[in-house]
Formats: sequence, structure tokens, C-alpha cells
Amino acid sequence: PSISDTKTPPSEEDSHEEKSQKPTIHSWEYTTETQMPSVSKKKDSSQVERSNKPSLRKTKPPTISSVTPSLREGSSAPSKEGTSTDQPTVETSDGVLNQNSVLSDRKKPNILIILADDVGTGDIPSYWNSGMVDMPNIHRLAESGVTFLNAHATPLCAPSRYMLLSGNYQHRGRNANGSWNLGYENNQFRSHQKSIAEVLKRAGYETLMAGKWHLGAKVPPSGLINRDKYLTDPGHDWSMSLIDGPSAIGFDHSLITTGGIQEAPYSFFRNGFLTTNVTSDAHYWKAGSYQTPIGESIILKPGEGDMAWDSSSYNMKLVNETSDFIDRHLKGRENDPFFAYVALGSVHIPHSPPNHYLNGDPIANQYPTSHLDMLLEMDHVVGSL
Repeated sequence: PSISDTKTPPSEEDSHEEKSQKPTIHSWEYTTETQMPSVSKKKDSSQVERSNKPSLRKTKPPTISSVTPSLREGSSAPSKEGTSTDQPTVETSDGVLNQNSVLSDRKKPNILIILADDVGTGDIPSYWNSGMVDMPNIHRLAESGVTFLNAHATPLCAPSRYMLLSGNYQHRGRNANGSWNLGYENNQFRSHQKSIAEVLKRAGYETLMAGKWHLGAKVPPSGLINRDKYLTDPGHDWSMSLIDGPSAIGFDHSLITTGGIQEAPYSFFRNGFLTTNVTSDAHYWKAGSYQTPIGESIILKPGEGDMAWDSSSYNMKLVNETSDFIDRHLKGRENDPFFAYVALGSVHIPHSPPNHYLNGDPIANQYPTSHLDMLLEMDHVVGSL
């Protein structure tokens, strides 16, 4: 569907407003009368005041454009000797593009990576003709693109994202275990290691990360003091940014949660800065289920977070954040390429699908389990992005 952003994005010059801006569900343009609730948040004078949020209205499911995998226009097929008249694009370890690249005389391609969380290939119908959930958008990608059938990874969520961003097995990083949380230590990257965001940024890309970080970071100013009071312990200074967060590995812009949807703090960080006003909006969440206008938000592990936290709206907020980033990029840097890395909450526990997707399509209770409903939402997200 077309995306119409009727809100005014935060000014690029106003860094305080940008860093404190909370994520929202907003501004998708739809045509019928079925009206969806919006996420309500307590107003905070330190945040950007948004225009009225439009309703979310029902329309056709999101789809993606078909892309045919072929040689780029103007490039040549390899000769019998395995060479071609144009050299392929080459990334060196220091991030410098080959000067004879086929892309040297045209704009480099925009790059979008969507990382699903704890999804097995057996859940995706395109892989093995298996899976219980219809995924037309992912199927369209598989039909028109390339599907990799020989892959090697540690089957845990945190190592997968480090290996994807770094090109290393997890034991090549700072800590060889499987999960790196917000606390005492820096992120998993060693000082000499580069992420794909750093390499692409050096090549002229504007970079975004939206979603689950889970690579470790240090609480400002000098590390975690109180895990039970991530937000409100006076020894934690949230006027400062995360130490060793996304900006440390090449992301110009970011909207993240440090542990996805499964652990405290249940708050978003924008460009490294906490979006929750700790004096008015911090809340201690007990384990349990909470009904919201969007769906059933689930807290598995008690801890502090934003009073407006809602795990059921998480993935839709990432869609809107990515849309906003692309809109700003096209207005400000239309001649440059962008790289967007979107790390979903789907389908990691807690399984808390929204009642409806952004376009009004029903999500929750469409399949026998909430896990399968999350897979349904995941396909919608892929279609939107």
C-alpha cells in the first residue's frame, strides 16, 4: 500500500527532540470505514508534540514488488574464461568499493535486511513446502529472488544477529556465550571488528537500525548498578546515551530495545538515548498479561519500562519507523543509498500478536496458537517493508 506520513518528523537540527521521540503507530492511509485504535501515550513536555494521529483503516494486505534476479542493466555476462567486461562490486575489509565496480557510474542499491527472531526454516512454506501459515509476501520474495538452502548458525537469537552484522562466529567476539544484555560491559564487537553498517557507511550509505539490539551495551555513566531499577536508580544517568550502542558500529540512526520484547528495560532508545521520561513515565511491570488498545501485551520477566509499553505493537512500530527513515532520506539525501536493518520481535517469546495489523487485517486468533499468529504478522511486516 502507499504510505502517507501526515506527521511532522522531528527537526534534524533539534537533537534533543529527536533523541526523546517515542515510537508510535501512525499515518498509514487507508480507504474504508473500519477504524482501528491508536496507541495512547502520556504526554511529556520533553518530547516532540505530534499532530493528531490518523486512524488505522482496513484495506488490502500489504504486498511487495517483484524483483527479477538478473544482471544489472548495462553489465555483461561472464565470458568463457570466467571474466567480464565490467568488474563486479567488491567490498574489501576496509570498506572501500572496487573502483571498477559496475555501480561506480550509478547510484548504489538501497539495502534492506529484515531479521526474524527465532524462526525456523520449517516455518517458511517456501523452503520445504512445509509450514502452517500462508506467507504470500515472503513467498513472492522467494519466487523472484534467491533462497539459500545451506546456512550455518548458532540457533539462538543473540548470536545470530552478531554473526549477521559482523560476518564472524559468536566466539570471535568479546564474549563467547550466547546472550549479551544491557549492563556492565561493552557490546559483542571487538575493537578491530567492523559491522556491515560501518562498511556501508564508509561507502556513502545512510544507515538505520530498528528493533531488537541484544548485542550488549553499558548503562551510562559507568555500567549497571541496579538491574531491578534500570530506569530509576539515581546511579544511572539517562541524560547520556548508551555506551557502545548502535552508533558504535556504524548506525547513523536507531530505534531499539536492548533486549527485544522479552526483558527489561521495556523502553525504546532513540539514537542511544532513552525515550522514557524516568520521572513521570517509568513503570515497574510485573509478570503477566495486559490488555491494550492494540492487543494483549505480555511481560515474562518483571522489570522497569515505559508505562506505555505494549509488546503486541512492537513490530508495527518498527514498520513505521523504517518508513519515516526512508521518507526523510529521500527528502534529504535522495542521491545517496540507504541501509536499513530491521530486527523484528517476531517470533520470539512472549507470543503477543496484535488484534489487527496496520491495514486492519485480523492477526490474533487466526491460527490455533499465538506463535502461528506471530508468523502471520511477520509476513505482513515483510510485505509492508
